[in-house]
Amino acid sequence: MKTSLMQNISIRLYGILLALIVLSSCERDEPETQVPTIPGFPVNTTIAKLLEKGEGVLEGDPIVWGFVSASGEKQGLPSLAIIQGDGAAIAIKVEEAQLSKFEAGTLLFVKGKELTIKREGSFLMLARADGEALDANDVAAHIGFGAKNQKIPVLEMSVELLGEAQHQQLVTLRDVEVTNEDLDGNFGPSGNDSQKEILLQDCAGNEITVVTPKNSAIASVAIPEGRGNIMGVFTINNNRKELRLLDAKAADGLTQIRCAGSGDITLSRAIAGIIAAGEGSTIPAGTELKVVNISTIVGELNGGITVQDASGGVHISGVTTANYPLEAALIIDVGNKQLTTVNGRLAISGVADADIQIAGTYQYPEKITSIANMTGENMSNTLVKINDVGIMLYDNFATEKVYRLRDNSGKVHLTLANASGITLTANTASVTGYFARENGENKFFIRQQADVVYGGTAPDPDPNYIIENFTASYAIRKDNGNMIANGKALYYYTPQDAIYDNYLTAPTGKWLFYGALFWKTRTGDIVNPTAVMIGASAVNTTPPTAGFPDNGPGYIETQFAFDGMKRIRVRFGSNASTASTYRVEVLLSTNEGATWSSLGITTTPRTVLGTADFSPNIPRTEKVRLRLVNQTPEANGRWGALMNVVDITVEQPD
Repeated sequence: MKTSLMQNISIRLYGILLALIVLSSCERDEPETQVPTIPGFPVNTTIAKLLEKGEGVLEGDPIVWGFVSASGEKQGLPSLAIIQGDGAAIAIKVEEAQLSKFEAGTLLFVKGKELTIKREGSFLMLARADGEALDANDVAAHIGFGAKNQKIPVLEMSVELLGEAQHQQLVTLRDVEVTNEDLDGNFGPSGNDSQKEILLQDCAGNEITVVTPKNSAIASVAIPEGRGNIMGVFTINNNRKELRLLDAKAADGLTQIRCAGSGDITLSRAIAGIIAAGEGSTIPAGTELKVVNISTIVGELNGGITVQDASGGVHISGVTTANYPLEAALIIDVGNKQLTTVNGRLAISGVADADIQIAGTYQYPEKITSIANMTGENMSNTLVKINDVGIMLYDNFATEKVYRLRDNSGKVHLTLANASGITLTANTASVTGYFARENGENKFFIRQQADVVYGGTAPDPDPNYIIENFTASYAIRKDNGNMIANGKALYYYTPQDAIYDNYLTAPTGKWLFYGALFWKTRTGDIVNPTAVMIGASAVNTTPPTAGFPDNGPGYIETQFAFDGMKRIRVRFGSNASTASTYRVEVLLSTNEGATWSSLGITTTPRTVLGTADFSPNIPRTEKVRLRLVNQTPEANGRWGALMNVVDITVEQPD
């Protein structure tokens, strides 16, 4: 394609469309980051979601937006205007007299009330409920006109990868040429009186038909016989791929040597086409990727970069992450390189820094999605935005932190190196980044602090994520449900005490407290007030004192069962005792407490908050009870080394 053809065309790529980015001196607009609106047209859906409803009368009052890409008889679209946005396009059936309002580049808003989706020939369109075109009154009722002279989103595609996802969108096809088998290159008696059809194909033999209506403004334009790029509206008609040219310059790019006349043609491929070859495949010699870097060193902890074109994304391993700025437009020579996995993640290996050229910058518009759709659809390694996400610290290691991101559709983990300088807080936010499956686990990657914007609606509580910190209001005492104050402490309860019940009712369920109590604020405590267990060295008097167990250790135990157990974490520490280290044992029972199995003992120094963390991975079909025991052996008076239980977190399997 000539550079002059591409000037003033905005390259806006949406969704998981199959395309390459034009990396040249072409002008571009910065992509919209917010859904546009005008008074009376509050956008509540997308064209893609509207098309999912299929043909028929629309229910409710859907409101969508899009750019007018083509309209009217002069562009071969009698009684039609096409709008596209957010990765999809739809036609609007309008009386010819009204189409002068639908200028290319106009931001258009459409109310779907009392409209229908119907198909006529190549086009899927919005029309009146009776299938007729919108007249002047209908246009006023259903159409809102926004800003004009907007740059039109154009997708650069290969013929091979064109499909339903690009139907009715404005595309530039690369590396095509006129065949020697024109289907019908003339009007009149020798051909179709209403349109002419010319067959194009790429160097691999993939075909598409240029359809030019007789009454269009470019009916007399001849298509050059060279190879190159051509622009128009793509449609599918009875499984045949068709292209409608919009102006006389649309085919100016067909100036290169024809496929048959060149033995050294550079193969400019889309990522989706390379991935389709499968892991272990070798990419053909001469293959280039024209892509955008959507990653930074923040996410790429193992090195390399993640790149995207409109067809998808892929990881490039082995290159120097810091060499490539975020949003750098790249040309990568991937010829003879391998499609493999690195850390369990699909990647192209064998690429060196010398194989990569930086050719400007490009800001990709993120696709708004949910966690479930992101991890369930083919969005791996592509830029997405997820709203209304709850952020929670999941693991805290010496050099990195792992956060759990969750919306109402699912959850995914995010790992941040401490050296990144990015800070996250437990809150609700919108997050922008990309997803990949690494070592069998779904992971999300952000690139910079600005990728996290706090605010939104918090997701519903996760029923499989249970936290108990014993700070709520509890009923313990048998007679009136109040805890008994005993000087410094809220008293502990044991089976030997006939007056008080030793069962504590918490929001999570009923707990047995044996040699355990609630202590008020005490200097040197890790956390106050909280549940406290007596030490393993605790010894009762003879005869036993009321309310005191026979001997230590103290423990707390669920009288209810969890639905399986994926992970258990217990934060614990000293209770102003003098022991040098504190030891908590975590035990589980799958037979209602008849027998117990130990997961292990975790030790922490005095005054240091410790975490016992185990992943038993017991399936959801098993009922699991939990017991925590203070196994600290050091003596510290009759109660032994008292231990605080700060909180308990149980993660059940999904």
